[in-house]
Amino acid sequence: MSEIQHLTNEQRFVIAHEGEEAVLAYRLFNNGEKSAIDFTSTFVPPEFRGKGFAEKLVRAGI
Repeated sequence: MSEIQHLTNEQRFVIAHEGEEAVLAYRLFNNGEKSAIDFTSTFVPPEFRGKGFAEKLVRAGI
Protein backbone atom coordinates (compact mmCIF):
# COMPACT_ATOMS: atom_id res chain seq x y z
CA MET A 1 0.00 0.00 0.00
CA SER A 2 1.34 3.44 -0.92
CA GLU A 3 1.85 6.31 1.50
CA ILE A 4 -0.89 8.83 2.24
CA GLN A 5 -0.59 12.28 0.70
CA HIS A 6 -2.34 15.17 2.46
CA LEU A 7 -3.32 17.66 -0.23
CA THR A 8 -4.23 20.61 1.95
CA ASN A 9 -5.12 22.97 -0.92
CA GLU A 10 -7.59 20.39 -2.24
CA GLN A 11 -8.74 19.40 1.26
CA ARG A 12 -8.28 15.69 0.78
CA PHE A 13 -6.14 12.73 1.76
CA VAL A 14 -5.08 10.42 -1.07
CA ILE A 15 -3.48 7.01 -1.44
CA ALA A 16 -2.25 6.49 -5.02
CA HIS A 17 -1.92 2.77 -5.77
CA GLU A 18 -1.45 0.96 -9.08
CA GLY A 19 -2.71 3.93 -11.10
CA GLU A 20 -5.84 4.42 -8.95
CA GLU A 21 -6.64 6.73 -6.04
CA ALA A 22 -8.39 6.15 -2.73
CA VAL A 23 -9.63 9.50 -1.41
CA LEU A 24 -10.98 11.04 1.80
CA ALA A 25 -12.33 14.54 1.14
CA TYR A 26 -13.09 17.08 3.86
CA ARG A 27 -14.03 20.68 4.63
CA LEU A 28 -12.67 22.83 7.46
CA PHE A 29 -14.82 25.21 9.46
CA ASN A 30 -13.53 27.94 11.76
CA ASN A 31 -16.00 29.84 13.91
CA GLY A 32 -13.77 32.15 15.93
CA GLU A 33 -12.82 30.05 18.96
CA LYS A 34 -13.99 26.73 17.55
CA SER A 35 -12.87 24.83 14.50
CA ALA A 36 -14.19 21.60 13.03
CA ILE A 37 -13.61 19.20 10.20
CA ASP A 38 -16.38 17.67 8.09
CA PHE A 39 -15.42 14.51 6.18
CA THR A 40 -17.54 14.82 3.04
CA SER A 41 -16.73 11.62 1.14
CA THR A 42 -14.57 8.53 0.99
CA PHE A 43 -13.85 6.57 -2.15
CA VAL A 44 -11.85 3.39 -2.62
CA PRO A 45 -11.70 1.75 -6.07
CA PRO A 46 -13.60 -1.57 -6.08
CA GLU A 47 -10.48 -3.66 -6.65
CA PHE A 48 -8.89 -2.31 -3.42
CA ARG A 49 -11.91 -2.55 -1.10
CA GLY A 50 -11.55 -4.66 2.00
CA LYS A 51 -7.80 -4.06 2.19
CA GLY A 52 -7.67 -1.26 4.78
CA PHE A 53 -7.38 1.76 2.46
CA ALA A 54 -10.40 3.60 3.90
CA GLU A 55 -9.32 2.91 7.48
CA LYS A 56 -5.84 4.25 6.78
CA LEU A 57 -7.31 7.42 5.23
CA VAL A 58 -9.72 8.04 8.12
CA ARG A 59 -7.00 7.51 10.72
CA ALA A 60 -4.83 10.06 8.94
CA GLY A 61 -7.75 12.51 8.84
CA ILE A 62 -8.48 12.17 12.53
